[in-house]
Amino acid sequence: MDNNSLVPGDLVEFRRSWLFSHWAVYIGEENVVHQTGECNPGSFFSDSSVSSMEMDEVRMQPFLTVAGKSKAFKNNRRDSNYGCDEIVARALSKLGVSGYNLVWDNSEHFAAWCRYGEGCSEQAQTIWTMFFGSMAVIVGGIAALTGLRR
Repeated sequence: MDNNSLVPGDLVEFRRSWLFSHWAVYIGEENVVHQTGECNPGSFFSDSSVSSMEMDEVRMQPFLTVAGKSKAFKNNRRDSNYGCDEIVARALSKLGVSGYNLVWDNSEHFAAWCRYGEGCSEQAQTIWTMFFGSMAVIVGGIAALTGLRR
């Protein structure tokens, strides 16, 4: 991605793997604000070369540092409830705040809250759907096997 096409307040999706993305708010001057903690650098979930990333903190960093080897995309999938200045101010207001949780409070939740006023994560919803769907299949299979044995 050419970060020259970004304007302050845009959401940036950094594709970390086929499974998930990391999200940030572009604030201008080639910097983003993001909630760190998406994974341990070098884990099997990450192909990022970001080795200085510490866990669980909202921080401002250069776009290219956060991108690492990941492909980046502008992703403002919904209309914003706020102007660019307010989106950036919301992001900056959380600098240093911790509380990362992969399912309930991840980088996508943070970015969505900054731009749209509500923290939501399509990735987390997909994971929950897959989990509960798998559990339903397992429970259904056990019930079917148990019923066949009677």
